[in-house]
Amino acid sequence: MNDVLARLQAFFAAFGPSEWLAFGSAIAAAWSFLLNRATVQRQERMQFEALRAARDTDLIGWADEVIERLSDAQRLCRDMDDRLIAGDAFLQARSETRTRLSALLDRGRLFFPNTKAEDEAEKAAAFQGKRQKALNAIFAAYRIVSDLTREGGPAPRDAVLALVEEKRLFVSEVFLHIDPRRRRDVITALER
Repeated sequence: MNDVLARLQAFFAAFGPSEWLAFGSAIAAAWSFLLNRATVQRQERMQFEALRAARDTDLIGWADEVIERLSDAQRLCRDMDDRLIAGDAFLQARSETRTRLSALLDRGRLFFPNTKAEDEAEKAAAFQGKRQKALNAIFAAYRIVSDLTREGGPAPRDAVLALVEEKRLFVSEVFLHIDPRRRRDVITALER
């Protein structure tokens, strides 16, 4: 150990002003590189989180609309059960509810693509594979509303309960994808 220290002392003793300046510059460059690397990594993380936040914002907007339409479907079933709507008014409201749910289901494929299946190449790309749980909840609600007056279909009161369950499933799936707790933790970490 003493031999190593002696060699270092001899090495640095031979330094003149230009060597010390070069050595100091090298240390400053290394320190600057490390600080810059940490800054770049932080900026990359912030860019990734900004991209994720933009996606989450779009997902939340779509999910808000789905939740409203599921609530409309519940109201339709309650109104039918309470005899507040019948005949052509009911048929028109059911048709509108189904149409909106169908459109939201298709828009949801952009956020929750089907899990790919290799043997379904004949289907359109967005429809190949297995539907994710969030979309299954919307499809189930669509079926519940469609079957309201059909023979063997659900009673309106049962349909309301089934729609409540599908809405809970939907909200839970979107919650898992957005993960509000993670978002809070990331914001807290980035504020440091």
